[in-house]
Amino acid sequence: MSYDLFFLTRQDGPTDSSLLAYFSNRPRDQVGENQAFYSNEDTGVYFSWDVGLEEVEES
Repeated sequence: MSYDLFFLTRQDGPTDSSLLAYFSNRPRDQVGENQAFYSNEDTGVYFSWDVGLEEVEES
């Protein structure tokens, strides 16, 4: 199963760099330029967070 979730940040919300810094301190996360990726081979669970994406228009 796969799905996408999009979150909008409030003006006083966390910055992209602070989110990536948070994920870089987690043992199962790998951080790239605009993405943090979590994987757990024991459970088969994996997901990613992307930051700095353009807003998605509602249809």
